[in-house]
Amino acid sequence: MAWFKRRREDPFDEFRQAVARSFQFLLSDFGFAPAGETASYRDIVIRFSHAPAGVGVGYELGSEPWVYFDVVGPTGRQDFGLHVVIEDRLGTQAPLDHVAAAPAIDSKVQVLANLTREYGEALLRGDVSSAGRLQTLRAKFRRELNRQTFGTSTGETPRFATRPTLPQLFSETTDEDIRCARAYQAVWDYSYSNAEVGEFLGRTVDEVQNLLDRWEQSE
Repeated sequence: MAWFKRRREDPFDEFRQAVARSFQFLLSDFGFAPAGETASYRDIVIRFSHAPAGVGVGYELGSEPWVYFDVVGPTGRQDFGLHVVIEDRLGTQAPLDHVAAAPAIDSKVQVLANLTREYGEALLRGDVSSAGRLQTLRAKFRRELNRQTFGTSTGETPRFATRPTLPQLFSETTDEDIRCARAYQAVWDYSYSNAEVGEFLGRTVDEVQNLLDRWEQSE
């Protein structure tokens, strides 16, 4: 573990050591390489590189540690949290409950490492065939979180108390990025179909889907 360096009086020392121990299997068993870290006064991410799927292990003081996969898929490079990978395999995120139940940071990191190996093995071995499904699931989780937190699928402040007409929804749409957001809200917040949005915008159903995909990929 020569890549690991201890820093005195650093709040992330214990986390670094735990990652070095628990995620050593990425180097020894899957051919990953250390890819450095990004740290601030309150959070840190330690990265491991491999083509076509890297791994990051993160921690914010006062919260639970997490893992994400950096995947090269059909629409480019994207990050997928371990929760998405587990949901894709099992239809539930229940195994992550063991992270919160673990008593200390080293045991939490070990649980994460075990889950990463068990449910992410295909990605670790370079099989990124699940990238399309993972992208769909990630978009679903973001929509749900945005609705719970902000009241809309896009995370914007709600503009209407009732279901707007499409002319109302798309009013003052000045560029393509805003048009993507409005199309996304039309479909996911107000239950308009791609065909209805397309008819209003003068676009095909596939072109409307491209707007929706563009918004999801930009988040």
